[in-house]
Amino acid sequence: MLDEAIKDIKPVTEHSLQALFSDKYQLHDVLTTLLNQTGKADVIITCLSMSEEFVRKIFLLKEKGLIDKCVLCVDHKAAQKVEKLLSFSVHVFDDVYLCANHSKILLIRNENYKIGYYTSQNPTRGNRYECGIICLDENIFDEIESKLMKLFEKGIKWKTKK
Repeated sequence: MLDEAIKDIKPVTEHSLQALFSDKYQLHDVLTTLLNQTGKADVIITCLSMSEEFVRKIFLLKEKGLIDKCVLCVDHKAAQKVEKLLSFSVHVFDDVYLCANHSKILLIRNENYKIGYYTSQNPTRGNRYECGIICLDENIFDEIESKLMKLFEKGIKWKTKK
């Protein structure tokens, strides 16, 4: 059923703007599908909260060579709920920021692509209908990335990978 649902994601080379609405897949499935299209990339992830499953999926994507650098931004209040998971995340993410954040964004960048995925879905297993937009507009990507950098400056850096 998952393979069928992920078919909703069309090739980004042909479809630079796509809307997704499903209860059949998780955020890591969208990320994996996009990275399989783009190849190795840097990734920024913002979320309210996250699951151990998601952190493990990021680890596997890095092991497979699909993610080069990965930055995570988690809401500072929700971080209290996932404190043990944040300790695990220091071995997976290159940078982790705790910020006043409710956004759920994936930014995927390499020399050929700038993809933003703007969604209602946290990287947790919810099995609820979620909506998201895949957008390859570079101006929107650059604006969101710039605003995220300003948010990170205001946040608390949980750790830096050595």
